[in-house]
Amino acid sequence: MNHILLAILASALTATHYLFVYFTGNAPEKEQICYGVSDDGFNYTPLNDGLPVVGSDTITLSKGVRDPHILRCDDGWFRMTVTDMRCTLGWSSNRGIVLMRSRDLVHWEHHAVHFPYRFAGTPFAKVVRVWAPQTFYDEKAGKYMVYFSLLTEDGTIPYDRVYWCYATPDFTDLEGEPQVLFDFGAPAIDTDIVKDQKGLLHLFFKTEADGQHKGIRQYVLKDLHKPGTWKLLDGFCETTKSDVEGAGVFPLIGGCWCLMYDCYRDGHYQFTRSQDLRQFSFVQNTKTEGAFTPRHGTVMPISTEEYLRLLASFPSEGIQRKIAPFEAQLDKASDHPFSYSLLLPDGNYRVTLTLGARQRAAQTVVRAESRRHFLDAVSTAKGKYQTVSFTVNKHSPRIDERNIVKLKPREWTYKNWDDSLTLTFCGPAPAVKSIRIEPDTTATTVFLCGNSTVVDQEDEPWASWGQMITRWLDDKVVVANFAESGLSATSFLAQLRLDKILTMLRPGDYVICEFGHNDEKEKRAGDGAWYSYSRNLKIFADRVKEKGGNIIFVTPTARRQFNSDHRTLAFTHGDYPAAMRQVAEREQVPQIELNGMTRSFYEALGEEGSKRALVHYPANTFEGQDKPLADNTHFNPFGAWEVAKMVVMGLKQMKCPLADHLRPDWQDFDPAHPDDPQAFLWYMSGSGNILKPDGN
Repeated sequence: MNHILLAILASALTATHYLFVYFTGNAPEKEQICYGVSDDGFNYTPLNDGLPVVGSDTITLSKGVRDPHILRCDDGWFRMTVTDMRCTLGWSSNRGIVLMRSRDLVHWEHHAVHFPYRFAGTPFAKVVRVWAPQTFYDEKAGKYMVYFSLLTEDGTIPYDRVYWCYATPDFTDLEGEPQVLFDFGAPAIDTDIVKDQKGLLHLFFKTEADGQHKGIRQYVLKDLHKPGTWKLLDGFCETTKSDVEGAGVFPLIGGCWCLMYDCYRDGHYQFTRSQDLRQFSFVQNTKTEGAFTPRHGTVMPISTEEYLRLLASFPSEGIQRKIAPFEAQLDKASDHPFSYSLLLPDGNYRVTLTLGARQRAAQTVVRAESRRHFLDAVSTAKGKYQTVSFTVNKHSPRIDERNIVKLKPREWTYKNWDDSLTLTFCGPAPAVKSIRIEPDTTATTVFLCGNSTVVDQEDEPWASWGQMITRWLDDKVVVANFAESGLSATSFLAQLRLDKILTMLRPGDYVICEFGHNDEKEKRAGDGAWYSYSRNLKIFADRVKEKGGNIIFVTPTARRQFNSDHRTLAFTHGDYPAAMRQVAEREQVPQIELNGMTRSFYEALGEEGSKRALVHYPANTFEGQDKPLADNTHFNPFGAWEVAKMVVMGLKQMKCPLADHLRPDWQDFDPAHPDDPQAFLWYMSGSGNILKPDGN
């Protein structure tokens, strides 16, 4: 079988969706590269809310692009070519093209080829049109051919004629001078070449003669370099009498071909179907309106993984609801922790797991993202299974097309912020039979704002209450943790974390804020408990309420610092707890008195015993730890577990509706009578890191 056919068949075997690459109009802001996706090849949803995925001002000389053509190549690259043009400068104003390639459809390399420079001293330096470039693999030469329509200002090329060049191996330039691909004897543009299952080439192009119908003609051929042997088929390919442009041909999943074209005078794209690439039957007209207004582009089948990567990278309003449930048969058992990741757009997802193994008993602990704890060890006998379900929030730094959350460098590798939803399985003998992941648009979301005492700590032995409270809430509530070590209310706002939360928050959702540890370290003019801290808390309250959300304040956890009596805890937060209480009362914000509860907790454990709730470990407890760890602020898993139960008790005491969604095994907790740290069991699930979190 031939090279291109194998590539087509290989992609079709795994393809589940379609990617439409296009620009949207003649204004400068519309001459950009946009994406749309489809399940059936005929109806498309724009990604990135219809906004560009690649800005033309970053890749072109003219600051405009048109006619994007995309090709899946069997060397692992995707290649794209675009017209470098801004039509407000005139229809005979473009002088070049852009060559692009990508491994993942998200990140693109790009190189502009400006004909007056590249072909200086030749007639091709005088081009006024280099239109609709496309790429095709020439098997005989073993090179990628780029073909395009040319017109010169001096009459050397008197009408739009199709030429070609080979691209350099790295797809950064053209080799040699352009050669004529074919001369129709009249203007011809928008050429598209595909190869059928028999090895025949089908070359489609648009006739552009003045005063004549502007439609699609087709040559059938065996050799690209012998135009004298080409056969021009009779008539036009389109099934409409309207003028058309921007034709594109692509294989349909499951067989057949689709020819699509822009009925630009009628406000729709028309899609047709063919078995043999000769006779085309009408399928439908797809309106170009709202956020979906495609102009000349191309379609390519893509896999589920590619589809989900695109949704995660370029989310759109409502796109999550279109995601079909994803199911995977794992049948995996291990004596060590293992993970499973799936690329997904931001949102909430219901995870249903079937735990257990056919050939052995299992004990499986389940966590998600950055060690967010959902299930204690689930025991299953040999050959027995248990199905469990919970809801996970997945979020990325992207806010909109211009803004992202300003993550700290240490967060760049955190699972909480990447494009995937990650599940981790650990315990004495973890085993997973199957996984089902599907969008959940009904769960109430609880957004957490705070510092290192709240954040989902990425590495052992550190932990925080935000990653433990998920253990006690049922699947009707989902926790989205936006906290990070070292943050104050000021830096949380400055890093646009609240802005990101407000893009995801729906009326009735909750925002829980715990600040104070790092705010008290800010010593600039205007800082202080009664000034910047109080002002920032009011900003949180105002913005959340404005969006229809519910806000809850949490006074900062106490530090383990005992007085000289070795029995009572010192007050280390100054006026900050009192300032939060005052803002809460004035703004009618419910609050959880976590400062007081953690004070009772430490005092109940005693000066020595309270070390068991924090990262206090002798040297060599962990690999690479040659010195003792003695941290009086940051919790270990036991301390985080206990503090999470204090937060739950705070919700119950204020009669918050979230307390109606506690799991059946919840038992009320009194911090003055803590659990026995010796009886607490925690299974490591991730990598260790003895580096202290920011804000210590």
